[in-house]
Amino acid sequence: MSRDELVSIGLPVYNGEGHLRQALDSLLAQSYPNIEIIVADNASDDSTQSIIDEYISKDGRIRYYRHDKNMGATANFDFVLKKANGEYFMWAAFDDVWDPHWVASMLKGFERKGVVLSFGRVAAVDLDGRVIRDCTAFHLPENRLLRLVKYFWLEEYSGKACLIYGLFKTRFLLQRKPFSKFRAQNFSDMLFVFSCLNHGLVYIDPSVLFYKRMPPEKSGKASVISRIWNSVFKMDRINYYIGHVSEANATLDRAVLLLLLPLKYVKAVLSNIIRTMTR
Repeated sequence: MSRDELVSIGLPVYNGEGHLRQALDSLLAQSYPNIEIIVADNASDDSTQSIIDEYISKDGRIRYYRHDKNMGATANFDFVLKKANGEYFMWAAFDDVWDPHWVASMLKGFERKGVVLSFGRVAAVDLDGRVIRDCTAFHLPENRLLRLVKYFWLEEYSGKACLIYGLFKTRFLLQRKPFSKFRAQNFSDMLFVFSCLNHGLVYIDPSVLFYKRMPPEKSGKASVISRIWNSVFKMDRINYYIGHVSEANATLDRAVLLLLLPLKYVKAVLSNIIRTMTR
């Protein structure tokens, strides 16, 4: 693999003044230098624009777009992808941090035949950047059906949504269904990853860390009731569960997922209730 290939990093942002500098510093300090950072500002009303202007004046690898109106998070994710010039692409959240060798390690994953997604290990951090949970590195089987079933069966709070922040080939992503087309908007990241798993392998390098910032969960009796209610009856979550069946490409895969669907639903409901009540 050539070391000269451009990697595009799409950074959708809305009101990111609190952590944007840390995210940009982390990306610009990558040991693999041939990157472009595409920032799409979703009509922020804080100092996001001035922060970006400051960084553009110091590093020409940043491109900045500002929307007149907030188009929503999923549409903004689609927007940055469409602006990519690189052969490889990764999304970046404006409040996260990456190991300095993250991009270089992710590129190595594509030296293996059949890889569609390259990722590392996740560490959840609080608002002050302190590690609060180190997630075990994901392992997804080479067999397509087993790969789909394992990802489907993983708990939603396991960190599996973070795989969306791995590295992909840009052309591959442009052939996929856009984020904004998934019916389960709050779970479109996981359905998007699931859809990608139809087409190839996931490479995992556990030696590099992706630091995912996790806001504190709301507490109190009302919040507990709300979370339990949403885990059982919220239509967006139900659409998310059912969406796995429609996103599987093969008939056998869809049949197996359909059989597992009631078990997954019961498992998720019980898990959410237990997790909520023991907090």
